[in-house]
Amino acid sequence: MRHAAYQQAADTPSAWQPWPLTAAGFEQCRHGAAALHEMLSGHDVRLSQTIHSSSLLRARQTARAVWQHMYPEKHYRLCTTDALAERSVGAAANLPLTEIEQALRTDPDLDAPPTHWKRNPDYRLPLPGAESLVQAGER
Repeated sequence: MRHAAYQQAADTPSAWQPWPLTAAGFEQCRHGAAALHEMLSGHDVRLSQTIHSSSLLRARQTARAVWQHMYPEKHYRLCTTDALAERSVGAAANLPLTEIEQALRTDPDLDAPPTHWKRNPDYRLPLPGAESLVQAGER
């Protein structure tokens, strides 16, 4: 399950933003828990009491909220890892799109990013720590 809606900074593609879920995000957790419970109830499937989540706040909040809606009386163990985080834009983390593109234009050794670079699965920003969507998926 992906994290719910969070307070993402406008026009900022970084997956590493540290902001919490919004009220709408917590509502999405409630609906997601209900849908998951319905799906599991007809198949004699029980969830492990170990939840795996990215270490980002919004993911931890989503994991906890979904569990608590489904199993309010049961304890769980939350295991977090950065490996479950979304694509990293590396050194451009938490910069708005305009600033990322400006940084690339001001570096004489770098090419401007292609149009719609965020949606290009193979494009990786030429910055330390950045990865393409494909690389993030393989991770």
